[in-house]
Amino acid sequence: MSTQLPLSYATTAPRPVNVPWFERTLLELFERFDRKEFLTTFGSQAPPMDVSGDIPWIKLWWDSAAVDLDPAGPYIFKYAGQRGGKSEMITMVITNAEAAMVNMPGSFNYPVYGIRPTQAFIQGPDGNSVGLLPANRLSSMKQAEDLLARMEADVPGFRGKVVEDQLSRFTYVYELADEEFPEFDFTEDRRLYDIKHLDREGAFYNVGYIRGKMYQKGVGAPGTFDTTPEGMMYWTNLSHLEDMTTTLPELPVPCRELAEDEELFRRHPFDPGSVQVTSVVDPNTAGSGGDVAGPLNEILTLLIRIANKFGVQVG
Repeated sequence: MSTQLPLSYATTAPRPVNVPWFERTLLELFERFDRKEFLTTFGSQAPPMDVSGDIPWIKLWWDSAAVDLDPAGPYIFKYAGQRGGKSEMITMVITNAEAAMVNMPGSFNYPVYGIRPTQAFIQGPDGNSVGLLPANRLSSMKQAEDLLARMEADVPGFRGKVVEDQLSRFTYVYELADEEFPEFDFTEDRRLYDIKHLDREGAFYNVGYIRGKMYQKGVGAPGTFDTTPEGMMYWTNLSHLEDMTTTLPELPVPCRELAEDEELFRRHPFDPGSVQVTSVVDPNTAGSGGDVAGPLNEILTLLIRIANKFGVQVG
């Protein structure tokens, strides 16, 4: 499901004044949004999370300028990262199409699947109605052809054919034109279409029923067709995978170049990275060689916070 993204937000946060260091996130050129923040900020949902496995990362930023570029062209950027235990600016290359997209975890609210009522009915041998056709079993030829194409794409080797269901002694009535009672006239453009499984004797899949299964979580919800050990087709909904975030890394955000008096460093072993301003003296490290008191104080503070979280008294 394709969703148009708004213009990307370029960060414009200035460097803090007269500070010896600052968080490396201030180098980032674009704001990051999770799904809730995106909805609050823009009033619409972010595109659904990819569950196919084709996108190997979570991506919370996007560059609108890349939309008009060659989708397959290279998008080259630098980010502040870690390599070999050392903080440094790392160059990364993705495509322009990837730069212009997002891949945010979280549930997407798909449009509700609605089924139009029908007046079509089953006519008995005596010419009287024996009941209405179930509307959730009806579909158009286009819907049936699309379903067959999807089955063939998901299950290589599957062979099917669109057929219209017929009865031997009863008749499906899809249109009524009665001059005596014109108020009961109707025309139903859908039919009872099935996908006939050509390699399974007697196997038919009603198109309307299968579409209902596919859209239980909404129109466009992710899923796939598969086969049982006996070779019968079935649909598996995959929308629950949109919330699975632990297996994918997050794609870093592009950063600006470092200024002449800036360098990346780690304030303590747990620091993902910070930016040191060499033109400003850190009062916490002054007189100690510039590399002891400040980091040790921060490590001690961090250890105390961890201890307090787990109820350990530090005395």
